[in-house]
Amino acid sequence: MTPGDPGFPSGKSGLDRQWLNMAPRVGLAWDINGDGRMALRSSYGIGYDFQSASYLFISATAPPYSSRIRINNPVGGLDDPFLGFPGGSPHPVPENPRADAAFPNYGAFGAIDPDVNSTRAQSWNVIFERQIGSDWQASAGYLGSRIDRLWGQVQVNPGVFLGLGPCTLPNGVSYPVCSTNANLDQRRVLSLESPTKSLRLGPIDKHAAVGTQDYAALRLSVQRRSASGLRLNGNYTRSHCVGNAIQTTFGQVGSGFLKPDDPDFDRGNCAQDRRHIANLTVGYQTPSASNAVLRVLTSNWNISGIMNARSGSWLTVTTARDIALTGISGQRVNVVKDDPYGSTLDTFLDRSAFDFPAPGTLGNASGGSRKVGGAAHSSPAS
Repeated sequence: MTPGDPGFPSGKSGLDRQWLNMAPRVGLAWDINGDGRMALRSSYGIGYDFQSASYLFISATAPPYSSRIRINNPVGGLDDPFLGFPGGSPHPVPENPRADAAFPNYGAFGAIDPDVNSTRAQSWNVIFERQIGSDWQASAGYLGSRIDRLWGQVQVNPGVFLGLGPCTLPNGVSYPVCSTNANLDQRRVLSLESPTKSLRLGPIDKHAAVGTQDYAALRLSVQRRSASGLRLNGNYTRSHCVGNAIQTTFGQVGSGFLKPDDPDFDRGNCAQDRRHIANLTVGYQTPSASNAVLRVLTSNWNISGIMNARSGSWLTVTTARDIALTGISGQRVNVVKDDPYGSTLDTFLDRSAFDFPAPGTLGNASGGSRKVGGAAHSSPAS
């Protein structure tokens, strides 16, 4: 469907306008004692984002918008790559690729719902601040956010696992083993409904705004401000983020949510989640000496240092095999031990802690299920 076709949204973007995406902001500040030394602050806001051009690149450069064609494992090899291709070689490119584009059998397609909505982010916080003496200030705050309508790939035409016994599929062909990688296209949802009409429909990736992420954090901070002498700024954040992965570019064909009808199956620790984050900045200005020589050598020097420490990131243990036999990549394995870690740097993960799931099933490891490492960094300066 292209601009001008019946049902195509007005304009050329292919998307309906979302006039109700309002982005309000509201804030509150309360001087508790009226002396400017203790305050309570809170705010809430809504914002929106839209996928970058790189996410839409493949859809925008595929037929019927362009003449790009990709053929995997051509029957005739490199000597005759278009052997068996509908209509033969597509070159030279037809003057009207929109009308004359040839599509290979069981080709891969990407589709975007014209009514898909922009990703929405809601954020809120409550912060208590207190000045202590003339130089010190401390605060404690709760930070929270929820991102919904995250775009992700929903497989519309996945393979259906039909067991490992013999069977005859609707295309009239009998198989000694009903579910194999070799007959994936014949086992797809649309192939089982109508083998003839679905002959040129392989994996169909629909881009839908169905993902979510939730974040909550406790943030503690302390500061010492002084025109001279010791200066200090430290903070610690204990946080947790859980949700679907944020997809910033168009994924490979046949990827996306492992359970197309249940995006929550892929919820796990966010890739950017760091449970513990601590930062400390310390500065010191040397006092002015009365002796002329010492005043030149030691007076009013600024010495500072920075230390940062944080928890490690999360990883997901996956397999390159299509064990579920659905044609959707990135499947996870089973975790069979409570403690999957090894004892040395060379065996950071214990291989015996993971196992392949049974054929036709998905592994029990959640996305971002294991933490890797941590980091600490300090930077002295003067």
